[in-house]
Amino acid sequence: MRAILRQWRFNSLHKGAMLQEIDLTGIYVAPFALYMVMAGIIFVPLRFYFDRIEIQRWFWHRALFDMAAFVIILSLVGLVF
Repeated sequence: MRAILRQWRFNSLHKGAMLQEIDLTGIYVAPFALYMVMAGIIFVPLRFYFDRIEIQRWFWHRALFDMAAFVIILSLVGLVF
């Protein structure tokens, strides 16, 4: 938790710095696209775990729950990186 707060303070001090595109063999990719890939890598095993514990019993609409969980993971990845 302290590391996250330290990173947040560092980012808040350097708000003037803009995100840079990432060069993948000559193709420029927005950092947000890589954040989405990282969130997807985290979300897929988590979704299998949700299937195993049958989480749909507790939620009315499973797709909305999955989307909300992905958005939460994506925002945490964006906060950390």
